[in-house]
Amino acid sequence: MNTTVKGIRQELLYSDKSFLLSEFFMPSQAHSFRKIKEITYCYGDHGSFGYLRFHGKNGSVETFLFRKKKNEQVSEFLDIIQIGYPDVKLNEQYERIDCRSAYNYMPGRKKALCWISAFIILLGSFFFYMNNMSSIMHDKKITLEAFNQCEIGMTYEQCEKIIGSAGTPLAESEIIDTSMTAYMWYADEYSGANAELYFVDGKLYQKAQIGLE
Repeated sequence: MNTTVKGIRQELLYSDKSFLLSEFFMPSQAHSFRKIKEITYCYGDHGSFGYLRFHGKNGSVETFLFRKKKNEQVSEFLDIIQIGYPDVKLNEQYERIDCRSAYNYMPGRKKALCWISAFIILLGSFFFYMNNMSSIMHDKKITLEAFNQCEIGMTYEQCEKIIGSAGTPLAESEIIDTSMTAYMWYADEYSGANAELYFVDGKLYQKAQIGLE
């Protein structure tokens, strides 16, 4: 009987003899527990995420990233390994893994998928922006004073109230559980002066302006 644990864009499927890490759009292969030398693991007790890292006897390494709420299921999985395969070394780590640092624990191919997805979203946003340039320049106005009043950590709604108009979305993406959005405002219809505000999880993370007076 197979058991499934859902992770971050992954699934861990296992029986009493083998396991498989299933990833979206990626080929998967089952691995025998007898070919595993060590499992390094970290529960999500100190952050939002935890991980299992499978070290094969042939030098291979597979990583499974999961949310904190899956701690109990992961613990049950490790109990099965400890009882059925005492030769497999279980090595617990104590790390704090939040939304941003979780990216560093993802396999290279999964990181590539995240960046490809983000690039596609940015490209689509760029064409949307170009097609709506005239309305942007007429409707989205910003002054240098308003730009300076928008402080890091403010919400989008607070910045919008200071500026006096809604920004035009330039990009929107989500990696793991972190959402990222960018908005643009122009100073007037002719000079090209503008400002861009970047938000992470709804709060101002970075901002830039060109030519505002």
